Amino acid sequence: MAMRMELGLRIECNDGPGGTLRDVVIDPVRRQLTHVVVERHHHLAHLVPIEDVDRLAAGTALRLGCTVAQLERYPQVEETAYLRLGEWPPLEDEHWDVGVSSVLSAPLYDSPGYERGAYPPLPDDRLLIAYDRIPAHEVEIRRGSAVEAVNGTVLGHVDSFLSDDQGRVTHLVLERGHLWRRRDITIPVNAVKQLRTDSVELSLTPDEVAALPSVPGHRH
Repeated sequence: MAMRMELGLRIECNDGPGGTLRDVVIDPVRRQLTHVVVERHHHLAHLVPIEDVDRLAAGTALRLGCTVAQLERYPQVEETAYLRLGEWPPLEDEHWDVGVSSVLSAPLYDSPGYERGAYPPLPDDRLLIAYDRIPAHEVEIRRGSAVEAVNGTVLGHVDSFLSDDQGRVTHLVLERGHLWRRRDITIPVNAVKQLRTDSVELSLTPDEVAALPSVPGHRH
């Protein structure tokens, strides 16, 4: 039975709410879903193997075959590091790789235009980086990851993936447009040229993508 892994979907455990589906982790060679990233609280997310995803509950929530307490024992994915421009987060274990990353705080000389939040600007040339630790040789896709045509044109962003009952990706759902004009376009996986962390490259032109079936976009 096909399953739609809609990013942002509510997660249900056996004994109550588990959080939201923040990201998915995919083997880019086999086009196989390997893990889901479940966000419990802001900056607190867990890496759950796809084998422990039970089913899609009435199309409104993704159900895990565990309790909330068991969910919280899965590995936490997010790490932080102070890095200079061009540096890569250090990973001491070869079995892990860097997934989606973002800048939490910039140096003082970069402060114009910086939106202050919980992390104040740093006093030197370092950046405070948040990054996810994922299994080596796999990629992480989040809602909002860019989808590019074969000529490099950004067509929109990832909304979800469709997979079969073995966890193999069969389609990518591309979200295009804004607000009330949003539409979802379903793209077969054989039209995906390359999967990279936080981006998807297609083997189709923009016109070829526009000719694919689309439906009005929706969010739960």
